Amino acid sequence: MERTFHGGDSHKSEMRVLQLKVLGYREDDEFVAHCLEMDLRGRGSNREEAEDELTRLIKAQVSFALSKGEEGLIYHPAEERYFEIFDNLLEQYLRAFPSLHQEVMEEGYCFAQLPFPAPREDSRRDYVHA
Repeated sequence: MERTFHGGDSHKSEMRVLQLKVLGYREDDEFVAHCLEMDLRGRGSNREEAEDELTRLIKAQVSFALSKGEEGLIYHPAEERYFEIFDNLLEQYLRAFPSLHQEVMEEGYCFAQLPFPAPREDSRRDYVHA
């Protein structure tokens, strides 16, 4: 998951891009979106609700840290086992789709730390780039 956050004072705006590892899983009857670098968990009755809550939590954490002038307050990593789970899942994904992995490495497309194929030439006009 890659999110863009704006910070700075009213006269000057500074854009920063944070690339964060997000692990999705179910816990009890809820979906969980877990930001590993910040150890924040969004929860919801479906994946979208969990991701939306996590986005709100990340924005709040970043805003708080920047308001205090302490960027170090942004990061508080999750337990190492969650990073290991994430890395293992990513490795399994890349092994399952070796040709996709090669295409991604050549084209450089990635979302939520997972590669996806480049759009076909005839469909590139339909993509909006932010």
